Amino acid sequence: ELAARIEAAEARVAEIEAVFADPSFYAGASPDEVRRLEEERAGLVEEVAALMGEWEGVEEELDSAY
Repeated sequence: ELAARIEAAEARVAEIEAVFADPSFYAGASPDEVRRLEEERAGLVEEVAALMGEWEGVEEELDSAY
């Protein structure tokens, strides 16, 4: 489940970054929409970092068990 959550968050970050990479997005997007996506991306990046930390903790526990 942890790996799936990381994958999903990383996939959404990639989707948002693809939107930002499209020059036509900025021509048609409202400032509120840009800000909303920026905030969503920032939250997801933080979530991925936290989940990766959790993943590393689980790996350490498993390593020490063997």
